[in-house]
Amino acid sequence: MDGRALVGRHRELGTLDEALRRGTAGERAIVMLTGEPGIGKTRLLEELAARSVAAGGVAVWGRTWEVGLTPAYWPWIQILGALETPDERAPSLDQLDDRADASARLARFEHVASFLRRRASTQLVTLLLDDVHASDPSSLQLLEYCVRAVSGARIVIGISARDGDASKDVVTALGRIQRGSHRLPLAPLDCEAVSMLVGSRVDPAASSRVWELSEGNPLFVEELLASLATDGNIRLPQVSSVRSVIRDRVARLPETTGTVLAAAAVVGREARGAVVADMLGLTAADLVTRITPAMRLGMVAAVSADGYRFSHALVAEALADELDPSERARLHLRAAQALERRGGGEASAVAHHLLAAGHLAAEAAVGAAERAAAEAVTQLAFEDAASMLERALAALQLAAPDDRRRRAVLLAAWAEALQHAGQHARASEVCDEAAAIARSIGDGPLLARIALVRGVEWRFGYSNPVLIGALEEAAALVGDAPGPLRARLLARLAAAQQPADDPTQPVARARHAIALAQQLVGRERLDVIHIAMSAMIDYVTPDELEPILLEALALATAAGDRMTTVHTLARLCFVALNRCDRAGFVSRLEDLRARSKALGLARWLGTVELMDSLLAVIDGRF
Repeated sequence: MDGRALVGRHRELGTLDEALRRGTAGERAIVMLTGEPGIGKTRLLEELAARSVAAGGVAVWGRTWEVGLTPAYWPWIQILGALETPDERAPSLDQLDDRADASARLARFEHVASFLRRRASTQLVTLLLDDVHASDPSSLQLLEYCVRAVSGARIVIGISARDGDASKDVVTALGRIQRGSHRLPLAPLDCEAVSMLVGSRVDPAASSRVWELSEGNPLFVEELLASLATDGNIRLPQVSSVRSVIRDRVARLPETTGTVLAAAAVVGREARGAVVADMLGLTAADLVTRITPAMRLGMVAAVSADGYRFSHALVAEALADELDPSERARLHLRAAQALERRGGGEASAVAHHLLAAGHLAAEAAVGAAERAAAEAVTQLAFEDAASMLERALAALQLAAPDDRRRRAVLLAAWAEALQHAGQHARASEVCDEAAAIARSIGDGPLLARIALVRGVEWRFGYSNPVLIGALEEAAALVGDAPGPLRARLLARLAAAQQPADDPTQPVARARHAIALAQQLVGRERLDVIHIAMSAMIDYVTPDELEPILLEALALATAAGDRMTTVHTLARLCFVALNRCDRAGFVSRLEDLRARSKALGLARWLGTVELMDSLLAVIDGRF
């Protein structure tokens, strides 16, 4: 029987068929396959894909890189690209965004969910996310959002994840995702199923021994049989794991082939031939010659003109783990250098390899990680940015353990990424450490930046004394000199102090901030005005509010900031209400309705419904 045959999975296939039935009916249909490496998770997802297509649907894949660094949103970039049509472009997840905050990301997530719902309006759509235990954290956040947001659409979601190989954060996220899903833990195949999988490739006695040593793991079965095919001697008693078999097979390849495979494994499960050749100082022709023996054995396959992919992540893992740590670090450094020489904007990959090179490139790794984190933030991949900055801090300990200011700068950037990722408690702890350093070295501007990072978390109607104290301390250190930093500090402090026993003081501070912002333009001025308005909106007259809000609306529109635009329009609606200006209220409401509908966020659509209710009360329609 062919090694790709599916045996011993009757119960699981029944569950997949039920998921397709539910998905076709617009019911929640999520299947999560879990189990050890090589147990057959991907093979079952392939079967789900085939059955979806046979039922007239479309099946699209989002695969992670279990070895190497997975770029932000990589599985979703694949999925959306596969679903794109000439008539409808998919939302872009790798584009840069100058408004990098949680609200902007929520809007982008909703664009993705809306796109999926539209594609599922004409046919069943099956999304297959393979090896999500290795997924970048931002992709998991998007998956969590879409699981809820596509409810009622004809969408089936198939997920595979290894047992025990995920980080604590990933395990927590997967736990939330699998609520309401059908979790299928895959057990090993029994002796009869292994015998069917083996077929006539070995005699019955050897088949029984294959089952005994493989313990029913299909990948282990195939690797044992491949070992037998290589030299005619299965040598079963000497192996104890699938990794052992893989290493044994590699050891019997030419040494030059093993060297190429090791370099490719350090790059990841997928590697560009040009990068591997550059790492080893080979020509393209030499690389092909050396990798061909492994391709003949099926350990590596060419997936493009210059792309190679290991047959299974365990093959790459076994090869990379076998390397001496110092040799592995040198190969990571060579990989980073090769990627830098070739360009292509792979900031996260370069940073990953430099960080993995340890002391060989610690200083370069810190800078590369900062650049990669900054890029991730502009992609709204805040969890990825936070992870990269945490690794940068570890590298700084190797490169410059006594550079306290740089540590504080990295801590502030890490805390800001955590804030936007919604990890506010952890961000507060990081801010505490950063502020202590800034305070000890007397760096007022840095302390101000850290205070503003604390202020990223916004809780309506709550005056946080810790935040207020940090902002007041920073404002005192910055002094009275005008500038964008002081304007931002005063605006945020004013907003943080409301509601106050005496609201006139925060209002005065907000006015001062807006006056200081006169020298600013574009985005900087908009940020100050928008924050300062939070301290004024319920406490000053409509005549004072309206011109400021109209300026904010113009600035937000010019900047393409749709979130601030709808927020400002909502504020203008209330200004019209306070004036008892029904016509003005209706005009603003219709603008808000159109823009909120385009934005697609439930928060603002709900605000429009609230405004409609207020209008009904005004008109006596209740």
